[in-house]
Amino acid sequence: MDSDGNVIYSEICVGLKDAPFFMVKNDSGGTAWTGNDRFYGFNVDIIRALSAKLNFRYELYAVSEQDSATVPDRVVRELVDGVSML
Repeated sequence: MDSDGNVIYSEICVGLKDAPFFMVKNDSGGTAWTGNDRFYGFNVDIIRALSAKLNFRYELYAVSEQDSATVPDRVVRELVDGVSML
């Protein structure tokens, strides 16, 4: 809960890098992007908007195509362990 007594959920969101939906910002220009600021795209915009509207925090992380075969296993493991929720 926050200081106003509002429930704040914390979610972990997995994204498969796929333009224009979920992309990683380039570090060119000397900007070292960190956290959720590293990502952009349609799906990221939707998650940001939902987070603001529904008052929850989230953490994004990306997987590459080669790792995508393990994503279902990772998601199921996080659900079982109580790390993530649907």
